[in-house]
Amino acid sequence: MNNIRVESNLIIILVLIFVSLISSLYLCLYSFLCFLYLVYFRKPKPKSPFNFVIMYILYFIFVNNILCVFINCLIVLH
Repeated sequence: MNNIRVESNLIIILVLIFVSLISSLYLCLYSFLCFLYLVYFRKPKPKSPFNFVIMYILYFIFVNNILCVFINCLIVLH
């Protein structure tokens, strides 16, 4: 009986890790695409400081999510 409880807890933990991995991959891709859009695909306009702030925030989200994916992979593989 106790063994079943441990297995169900393990399955719940693995599902949570998998969901966080997928969501962080999605956020990573989304922030990277927004970053590319701001840097390369916008028509040349006067650069405002607001654009740079958005780019740095997106870059931070991108790097943060890469680290998150890496940590989640280490947890799953451990």
